[in-house]
Amino acid sequence: MVFDGIRGAIFLYDNSNNLVGSWAISAGVDDFGHPYPQGLSVNIGTFTLGGGAVTINNQGIFIYSGTPALNNLIVSAASAAGTDAVGNNYPLGLAVYLTVAGNRNTIALNQSAPSGQGGISMYFTAPNGPTITGGVYGSASGSGGGIVFMQSGAGNSDSMATTFALSQVQSGGVPHGLVQDAAGISQAQGWLEIDGPFGGMTVVPPILINNRGILIAPNANGLPSVKCGTDNNLYIPGVTTRVPGLITINTTTATAVLTFLNLVANQWYHYRYMIYYTCSTSAGNPNFAIGGSQLGTLGGVVGKGGYYGNGTPETNVTLMNGALANFPGPVMVAAGLFVFELEGDIMSTTGGSLVLFASTSNVANPYTIAVGSFVRIMPTSN
Repeated sequence: MVFDGIRGAIFLYDNSNNLVGSWAISAGVDDFGHPYPQGLSVNIGTFTLGGGAVTINNQGIFIYSGTPALNNLIVSAASAAGTDAVGNNYPLGLAVYLTVAGNRNTIALNQSAPSGQGGISMYFTAPNGPTITGGVYGSASGSGGGIVFMQSGAGNSDSMATTFALSQVQSGGVPHGLVQDAAGISQAQGWLEIDGPFGGMTVVPPILINNRGILIAPNANGLPSVKCGTDNNLYIPGVTTRVPGLITINTTTATAVLTFLNLVANQWYHYRYMIYYTCSTSAGNPNFAIGGSQLGTLGGVVGKGGYYGNGTPETNVTLMNGALANFPGPVMVAAGLFVFELEGDIMSTTGGSLVLFASTSNVANPYTIAVGSFVRIMPTSN
């Protein structure tokens, strides 16, 4: 140890005159050419306070709840992950620890290993168990734009690694979105997207949720489908629209009864109309017709329409094959209850609306369409 009154410093050397530490009024260079800073400096070994409760060395700064021991490390700040002298593992960055009943919980300011994004990492280590890692990470800018994502824990049989992400933009021009993905991060504009296996069901492509509702595994047209893990078939649910109130048909002019909006282009749909009606007279004939609004060129249409009820078998059957059709009905029976049923498939090259029209052969022979009459439409495979 050298007391240097000229420099106003105290120097501590080892046997080879290497500067171990210094305490100086101002920075300078000692007689051996070693630079030293202003203030107290320890160059080699460990600097401790409180019997080691605060330990500073070339690995970082470590704070313990008392004398350093296994599982009593409460704060660390390190330039790289490592293990202290008493066996406590510590991560890169600034970390805070809490050990309860042998379970060690860690929160650290560092970065996500897969993405390299900075953020808050969370670790959980059970006694003699693996360390499960998760966290919240993000970046305000970069080649992929701003992104914030949450990564779940992984490492045990109960948990699969998943990620939720909110991004500004993804490279390659894919729009921003909110995403969960078992394999990594992907984006879809304005959607919450969920990928991966869920029990016996596999969703391919993923579940999407936005302010319009929920789409399960939308296909190229944005239409929902579910793949069943037991038979590997792709199922597409449908929509039912019902007549909300009684509709009296007393005109020879075609009147829209049920309309299904927003058929997408180049998508096949399977439709089924069930129209229940009661007659006022024993004369005249009902007529139903299927048509559309802005349907453009039909890529295909097939179907069969027929009538039955009032104790009679199906009658007045009309087939469609390639073109929309009218379906003239049987002579009405006073107070009789009849059903008009139409079922088939249709595809439009431009999309639009599918409409069922109703009329009577004579205004003196009206009939009433009952509440509960419906059209059920579902997208289907080609």
